[in-house]
Amino acid sequence: MIRALVIAFATTALSVSCSDTGLQGVRKDNLPPRTYLTVESINRSDDNRLNSQVRIRWWGDDPDGYVTGYEFSIRNGPWQITTSTDSLFILPIPVGNDRSDVNFRVRAIDNLDLRDPNPASLTFPILNSKPELSYRVTEQPSDTTYHLFSFGWNSSDPDGAANLAYTEIAVNDTLDGWIALPVGVDFVTVSIGNGSGPTATGDVRLGKAFVESGLRLPGIRMNADNTFYARAVDQAGAKSAAAEKSWHVKRQTSRVLVISDLSTPDALARVNAARGYLNAAGVTAVDVIFANDGVATGGFKSPMSAAFQRTIDPTMSRALARWDYLYWLSNDLDRNITYALDLTVDFFRNGGKMFINITTKNLPSSDPVFLFLPFERLGAPGVTGALGFLVQANTNVSPADVPAAPMVRIGSANITGIYPLVPTGGYTVLYNAVWRVRTLLGSQAFTGNPAVAVKNSDGNMVFLGVDVNTLNPADVPAMIGFLTVNQLGFQN
Repeated sequence: MIRALVIAFATTALSVSCSDTGLQGVRKDNLPPRTYLTVESINRSDDNRLNSQVRIRWWGDDPDGYVTGYEFSIRNGPWQITTSTDSLFILPIPVGNDRSDVNFRVRAIDNLDLRDPNPASLTFPILNSKPELSYRVTEQPSDTTYHLFSFGWNSSDPDGAANLAYTEIAVNDTLDGWIALPVGVDFVTVSIGNGSGPTATGDVRLGKAFVESGLRLPGIRMNADNTFYARAVDQAGAKSAAAEKSWHVKRQTSRVLVISDLSTPDALARVNAARGYLNAAGVTAVDVIFANDGVATGGFKSPMSAAFQRTIDPTMSRALARWDYLYWLSNDLDRNITYALDLTVDFFRNGGKMFINITTKNLPSSDPVFLFLPFERLGAPGVTGALGFLVQANTNVSPADVPAAPMVRIGSANITGIYPLVPTGGYTVLYNAVWRVRTLLGSQAFTGNPAVAVKNSDGNMVFLGVDVNTLNPADVPAMIGFLTVNQLGFQN
């Protein structure tokens, strides 16, 4: 209690004392902050100027308070607020110019919202650099395409990615044919309709999501060579050198596509024979893709043919989907049929049907090709020391209780090196052969599944596992017609 009285007394005495002495003060106004740039001047000229992308640093000081933020202005434009003391800027150059002197100002703001009346200022001598653009190796069309092709590219700018404004593309006409794409687009697919004129216009789809753009690319020459151009444009209007790629565009003429996946010298003759079989069955119009490059050796898969556009999704998958029927002809299960699971996604989604004729060979059941083909594995001899299978000359390849299936016979020579098919549940066996197991002492009857041709449970794929050149030539046209037209509905 006594201590409280003493404090109260002292406070009262001090109050009286100040009042009694008449002490007075003059209020001091808030002083503005000051602003400084880390660089006071830049002396560069001609080609020694700075890139338009520059990092600028500054700081502020306040004599009677503290700095809470800053405002900056470029080319005497509007003030923009920031709390940072540095930033990376793309200093603007007037469109059409490659150099400019760009003034930058910055001013500090104190805790009482007072701004530096004399902002720090610096002029930057800027030289704009042209952007660059190049195609990605794996995102260009093959040497020949039909009605769908894609291009992907990388673009950059020495002045920084933010200095890129947009990308332009054109086909054949680089005077009036350029169309602009948003700068973030680095992959396009062009889809051509099935018109009849010498040139066509394609719909431009953006990105690998195949997004509609509403853009149209004119001047595509049909059944002729074309050149695709792409260039990057920066904020100052500077354009990169145009990247270019030439290739051939064919017109789709039918609903049926024959894929020649052969590595044999007589590949063209085999394709012509297949066309003849179809023609005999009433399918008179076909298109062809020759995927004959690449070799499967030593148990390795051949690389995917250069005839297929490398970007499977969306390009090649959607390209194949433009046909209703595929006739896949090959001489080796280790060739491009390995990639068909991915290549035909859109084809089957659109209701397509596929006939496959590939000579079988010994493959382990774990081979990825069995994820696609309409059987689960290939038959095994089941005999110790077996040398493989044998189908003897002039024996029957018999229909497996399938109505309207014609009888077929093996040709005049024995067949070795091929294997029977082991279908899974729900699959339909169409043809059986008379198989024998080869041994050192000769051969003996095979008691396993004798299938040589099967249809999958969805009814949209038929596989024939024997080379038709080893069959009786007179029987082949009727057999192929049955497997394609009767079983899969091939038509013009």
